[in-house]
Amino acid sequence: MLSRFFVTDTLTDPFPVSRAGRNCQSSVNPVFKKMTGGTPGANRGKMPCDQVFEAYECAFVPLMDGLYVQGYKTGRRAFRIRAKSRHQPHKGMFRHMVSYFWTRRLGCMMVLGGLVISTTAIIMALSSDAYAQSATPGQKEIIREQVNPQTEDALKPWLGGDWQIGVLGRVSSNPYRGADNTDLTGLPMLAYDAERLHVGIDGINAKVWENKFGSVSLLGNLRMEPFDPDDSPYLKGLEDRDMAFEAGLGGSLRLWRGEVKASYLTDLNDAYGGHEIDVGYYIPTNWDRFNFNIGGGVTWQSEELVDYNVGVKRSEARSDRGFYAPDAAFVPHLDFSVIYPVTESFAVIGTSDVRFLPDEYTDSSIIEDDYVISAGLVLVYTF
Repeated sequence: MLSRFFVTDTLTDPFPVSRAGRNCQSSVNPVFKKMTGGTPGANRGKMPCDQVFEAYECAFVPLMDGLYVQGYKTGRRAFRIRAKSRHQPHKGMFRHMVSYFWTRRLGCMMVLGGLVISTTAIIMALSSDAYAQSATPGQKEIIREQVNPQTEDALKPWLGGDWQIGVLGRVSSNPYRGADNTDLTGLPMLAYDAERLHVGIDGINAKVWENKFGSVSLLGNLRMEPFDPDDSPYLKGLEDRDMAFEAGLGGSLRLWRGEVKASYLTDLNDAYGGHEIDVGYYIPTNWDRFNFNIGGGVTWQSEELVDYNVGVKRSEARSDRGFYAPDAAFVPHLDFSVIYPVTESFAVIGTSDVRFLPDEYTDSSIIEDDYVISAGLVLVYTF
């Protein structure tokens, strides 16, 4: 919320910068007096901009034709609206400002809707089985926060973010019997990232509540098919798996030197009809310009999800592939990532993780390895 809001009718320069000790208020009019109940000196002898000059500059930013915003950022926020000239009346200024504000937000929402549709299409067209073994929701969130740190802004926590484009590549071991030892995946990177909203190829994350100790988020995710029956003679004849659209909740809690990340996802389109819960702990650290994240956790998967990955129906059983109906499973994992900001807008991200497959996986006749190792490289440009 805005702590103060007032109007003046003087603009000396389209983009002046005032430093410590210089008063930004050059005139007082009846509108200001009516809204504040006094003169610039009535507020403890200082204007709002004077109160924050010790740490911040104040500068004019164009908002619309004939209207500029002069803002200051501390624990409290104050904004000054100035007309382009003395001859522009104040009547209708707020109405135009509000109309312009919501028009921009509506445009952003329409663009975000198009981004969701195009992201889904890109994933469906270009993704492969290796992408099914992706980073956990908690690891994704930590990486996003380090790549594009957002400062809190009461006016634009949802639709005042940045766009991100780039490419990602991933190599992963393949645990399925008779399949290639490794899978290689390449995808374009496309995302919108704001303080409390992220929409991209790596999923959707909307923070509905947060404070200095933690946060709660709504999550959206696409789970790709775990395998293609044509990848191996031992998989041939198995029922094709469908891509799963998932939604759920995520949470974080700052604890000691790191963060506890938890997420719950459920299948929306009955691709497997189950659930997944992940809990992990991540410790961020840095050296020089490198930002590291080290952590791990455990993922619980319902029996429907495990069956989706490694199950064999009775009608699919044969001499070299037995019937298998697994139970729910706990899958431990270790995660590591490093981020190097080449410039303020361009960053290189490296990720790696290892998943240890439990007996509920390895007892299946179509599984050959008891682990999955993967590594990825992401080049992302933020603007």
